Order: sequence, then C-alpha cells, then structure tokens
Amino acid sequence: ELFFHKGDDDKNKPNLLINNDEDDGKNADVDEEKKTFIDETKLNLAKIRLNMYNIIMENNNPDDCAKKLIDLYLRPAQEIELCQMIIDCLVQYSTYKEFFSLLGEQLCSLNKEYVKYFEQVFEDEYKVVDNIENDKLIKVANFFSYLLVHDCITCGVCIHF
Repeated sequence: ELFFHKGDDDKNKPNLLINNDEDDGKNADVDEEKKTFIDETKLNLAKIRLNMYNIIMENNNPDDCAKKLIDLYLRPAQEIELCQMIIDCLVQYSTYKEFFSLLGEQLCSLNKEYVKYFEQVFEDEYKVVDNIENDKLIKVANFFSYLLVHDCITCGVCIHF
C-alpha cells in the first residue's frame, strides 16, 4: 500500500509521473530519478510510521512515550502522521485506553503545533464518521472528548457539529 516501485515487469501499470509525449531519451534518466525519489520518500514514510508505531506500542508511560516521539524530530507532514498513527493504534484495542489520550495531551503540552495537528485529524475523522464502525467511533470519540475537556484542542473543532 505504501510502496510504489515500477520495475521492468510493471510497464503496463499506471505511472505516478506525467510522461511527456516527446521522448528523445533524455527524459528517461530524469524519470527514473523521480521514481527513485518517490520510492525512497514512501519507504521513509513507512519506516517512520513503523518507528512511531513501535514507540507507541512499547511504552506504558505516556510522558516517556511523548518525549521519545518528540525526539524523532519529525517534519510537519510527519507530525500530523503521528497524530493519525495514535488514532490507528488506539482503535486496535477492544476497549478505550486512556494511555492514548494522555499521550495526545502530553504531545500538545510539549509542542503547541500538535494542537493544530490533532484538530486536523479530528476534522478528517469527522468527515468520515458515517463510515466508521461503532466500536472504533466510540474509542475515537473518547479520545477527542478527552482532548477537548482537558483543553488540549480548541472548541473551534466543534463547528463541524
């Protein structure tokens, strides 16, 4: 799902790059470099997501976990990915775990940028609320209600109701 690699046996598969009709052979090297860059970017994202997942799932203390995640020195696009990863991790459990809410709270207190990232994830989840299974919806709702009650995210997200 995360990996895109167009090899010799994939010639008939759609390409992520826009091909120029004027192929004089010079663009072949450039296209191959672009494909490699896309592959490496997606591979790096997959590695970062795996690293985030391992840190989250291996920690019992939300404060220590948040510090380890902050120490990853993520870029903004990766930070919002971390917020989504927390949601992805919490829905794996059969019941709501307060650990994830405490982790979200700690991230917001350590770095105020996470407030807007969690608000963005809230908006994204709200857009697909009709397609979410009930048990997942309950866990996600508990998570965001905790962040709202503890002033980790602003009430401005409630304009979507």
